[in-house]
Amino acid sequence: MKPVHFLYFFLVLVSCKNDASKLTKITAKTIAIDSSIAPSTKIVRLIAPYKEKLIGEMETVLSYTPKAITKKSVGMQSALGNLMADMCFEMSAALFAEKTNAEIDFAMFNNGGLRANIAAGAVTKEEAFKLMPFENELVVVKLSAKKVVALVQYFIANKKAHPLSKNIGLRIKATEFQLHINGKKFDTNKTYNVL
Repeated sequence: MKPVHFLYFFLVLVSCKNDASKLTKITAKTIAIDSSIAPSTKIVRLIAPYKEKLIGEMETVLSYTPKAITKKSVGMQSALGNLMADMCFEMSAALFAEKTNAEIDFAMFNNGGLRANIAAGAVTKEEAFKLMPFENELVVVKLSAKKVVALVQYFIANKKAHPLSKNIGLRIKATEFQLHINGKKFDTNKTYNVL
């Protein structure tokens, strides 16, 4: 056998050897990440320009409100909830019409979706992110009139203000209700596009 062949044979033999080492012990400990750990100056320097840019961006003023707008319900109404429903409706209606050649009939959101209030004064991007801190998506669904009625009945039973856009008129008296959508009486035979 040539020395080269012997070397290859030896390497194959050694590389196919089973390793007998086995895991024998696992240990763990909790390390609190708090002020007792000094920040890494290298990391602080690395993120500093991004942090400064982000802070500047978040301080951008989007609007102004002379009074606080809260998510607190007054009866079946929530000023902040309804404002957000109107804004989302306005932002998406034209795009939806362009893409589908159909119209959104109204916007409706869940009661717990808004996470903060808007204080009186300048409204910044930071406050907008606090209001809706998640990667939210606007989705339009087709609901039969029967399903819309079921939602309204849920609102009545739940006794919480669910954000509604201004193009839906809902009057509730005890367990009875009247519903108008886009200024028209509710059509029990129609399928509605709901944001």
